[in-house]
Amino acid sequence: MRLPNRLSYQRSISPGIAVFYSVDEQGNQKPLEINTVKILGQKGGPSEAFANDMSLKKGVDNKKLAEGNPHTIDYCYAPADAKHTLCKFSLNVDASSIEPRACNDDGVRSLLTNFAAEYRKLGGYRYLAERYLNNVLSGNWLWRNQRTLDTTIKIQSSGGLQCSIKGVNRKRFEPNWIDEITEFDGLVNEFENALVDPKKYLFLEVTAELSLPLASEIYPSQAFVEQANKLERSRTYQNTIVEGKRTAIIGAYKIGAAIASIDDWFEGADIPVRVGSFAVDRDRATVYRHPESKKDFYTLLSGLEQLNSRLKSKKKMKSSELNDAHFIAANLVKGGLFSLGSK
Repeated sequence: MRLPNRLSYQRSISPGIAVFYSVDEQGNQKPLEINTVKILGQKGGPSEAFANDMSLKKGVDNKKLAEGNPHTIDYCYAPADAKHTLCKFSLNVDASSIEPRACNDDGVRSLLTNFAAEYRKLGGYRYLAERYLNNVLSGNWLWRNQRTLDTTIKIQSSGGLQCSIKGVNRKRFEPNWIDEITEFDGLVNEFENALVDPKKYLFLEVTAELSLPLASEIYPSQAFVEQANKLERSRTYQNTIVEGKRTAIIGAYKIGAAIASIDDWFEGADIPVRVGSFAVDRDRATVYRHPESKKDFYTLLSGLEQLNSRLKSKKKMKSSELNDAHFIAANLVKGGLFSLGSK
């Protein structure tokens, strides 16, 4: 299959921002406010004393290194009277991956639509639904806020299902812990149906109840802001305005990245990374699906005719072929512009 010069998919999984609230002993709920403070820090970076070749800079003496480093930062802490902290977001799931949103090649459109149909017959969308829901229920979307005394994850679906799991902060490290959740199969059914049937789109309301030590620090998403001068904030948190207050949030992009961290279908995978064309691992500053591996999204997509034939075949597929199918489908669920060449 040759990539056309117009090919795009709308994303199938769309999270909202996750908003933080504190709850006191009387059950009163209020937005968790972000504050700003000016602090006098230390000069501790290597560039304060050393050049790039690790030679000592001229003029560096005791007094110079002892000078303060004033800067302005955002901070966020749970109130001292908080019984627990809530973090809540909504998730929309639909069937946008079953066909392209835009494609100017009928042959390519047919191949992609057939792939989605055969992948569905194979039970692939159910498998993806399980992987996505596992990430929602494990609370990995909380990022640094996962470290708690106790975490309870609650889900309310637009289909009427409710789910509440206590002790997620501990259970998520246990093998097969998800199998103990009696409501899991029902949620998977709803999620799978939403991915394959345009009439059965799904909304999930997700709440994490965090029990924390006294006045613990909360970690909202940071915003990238270019500083024009040193007087501006060096750390700025993303926020939304609730009741007139700058309220802490985890950004929708970061929520989505956590939920989509299911790609462990490449050779030598030790941790799942976020689904994407080249399997980027930002922490390690590398990719696991370099085009030279022939396992990047576009190379696999170019061979979709052969994969479709294997999906339709009654012969058992190799694990590597199944992994390729999962990877392609997950990228279509993610959505994006997949065009190549000028229009």
